[in-house]
Amino acid sequence: MTHIVTFELTSADGASDSLATFLETILPETRRFEGCKNAEFALSESAPAQALLIEKWQSKTAFEAYLNWRVERGDYARLRKLLAAEPALTHFTQA
Repeated sequence: MTHIVTFELTSADGASDSLATFLETILPETRRFEGCKNAEFALSESAPAQALLIEKWQSKTAFEAYLNWRVERGDYARLRKLLAAEPALTHFTQA
């Protein structure tokens, strides 16, 4: 089974380009993290402040290890400064 996590992101005023650059910078590391199958993002065509990040993991445990690593490194805090609100995370299981 694959564990899928979506992050709905809303950038802070004037931070849309910075958010896209940040995601482009960190996603190669995400893809190399143990247990990551894929990670990609898309920007809304109709609402420039909206972005969707989709990650596929071998397990929820692998995702949680990754998220803890990002928090410990300070990357999550850097992301949060670019956002108008907390990311909305949704977890899915793909059979």
